[in-house]
Amino acid sequence: MRVIVIGAGASGMLSAILAAKEGHSVILLEKNDRPGKKLMATGNGRCNFLNRRASWINYHGEDPLFAKEVLKAFPPLKVEELFADLGLETVELDRGKLFPASLQAKSVLDVLCRAMRKYGVRAKYRSLVRKIEKQGEEFVVESEETYRGDRVIFAVGGSVMKKSGSDGSAYVLAKKFGHQITAIMPGIVKLNLKEDVKDLQGVKFTGRVYFEGDVPNEETGDVLFTRSGISGQAILNLSASLLRQKVSVFYLDVLPFWKDAGEKIAKRIERFGEYSFYDLLVGVIHEKLIDFFLTRAEIESKEKVGAASGRKKESLAKILTACPLQVAGAYSLDDGQVTLGGVDTSKVNPQTLESKLCPGLFFTGEVLDVDGDCGGYNLGWAWASAMAAVKGMKG
Repeated sequence: MRVIVIGAGASGMLSAILAAKEGHSVILLEKNDRPGKKLMATGNGRCNFLNRRASWINYHGEDPLFAKEVLKAFPPLKVEELFADLGLETVELDRGKLFPASLQAKSVLDVLCRAMRKYGVRAKYRSLVRKIEKQGEEFVVESEETYRGDRVIFAVGGSVMKKSGSDGSAYVLAKKFGHQITAIMPGIVKLNLKEDVKDLQGVKFTGRVYFEGDVPNEETGDVLFTRSGISGQAILNLSASLLRQKVSVFYLDVLPFWKDAGEKIAKRIERFGEYSFYDLLVGVIHEKLIDFFLTRAEIESKEKVGAASGRKKESLAKILTACPLQVAGAYSLDDGQVTLGGVDTSKVNPQTLESKLCPGLFFTGEVLDVDGDCGGYNLGWAWASAMAAVKGMKG
């Protein structure tokens, strides 16, 4: 069988390898001058390529159940075994996050490139696909040359990180076959805030962020203020769910490790009544946060604690555990780590990832309206979806 894979990102490379391993004649077309550009940037260059704890509940989209069949058929253990067979040594660093033992993304890319050579994948770089047609039972793909194949695997990525080649321009090719594209947004991304937080730029701490939407959610972890907004692992983890639900306000708790924080603050107030409110918070929260939170609670920093009204004391405890922050939007698509939205999955077979509108056309990876949580889940989808598509071609 002649297989044409479009896109030499994570899912495209693995699709090409697995198809060639099955004995198919495989051509891999990539518009960049080399493969795996986005892969090289993942995990700050260390490549958190899988999460051992992944299941379908870690994946989202307009149909939150779509990824269930693929993840059931190709769970993390099977992906891990596949990479072990390819020669990749791995190490788990935190909460199921799997990395190459070298802690270099290039190791993952090198293993994939070696396998492509081993199984005879014909990779064509600087080959931008301009047109795909189906003529009878045959696909005709126009790039720098014209290619003909029996199956096409569409692994073109999403819309984030344009410098990697994922700019969303290939969605038009899917539309030609009748597929719809759901709303596109950046995911795992910093948020802009309506509040003025420029004086807090660079302040990092552990916090809990949460919101009350159709599906309430919360995350505890690193929080980092930027010049115009907020970032950090907790924010990145929460951002996709928050943006998808169009949440306008979320809450920040800067005392996540204090159980009964209100009671502890009350006891501190009672014990240190001679302190100013500023001094009361020294050693409790980051010093650069003190004035910001006191202002939000409408409390003068020099005001004596013992002389303050009960309302102010209650307001302090509330603002430290439930400070409302208004979302002004996400940073740009270039700042996102994953695309929210993509090819509408209602017209894609959830087991084989074959188009219901055009037999022989398969979709893998980020081009689909499937996005995962932060922590190796999105690359996990890239690998699992590639495995599902190649297996689906047999049917």
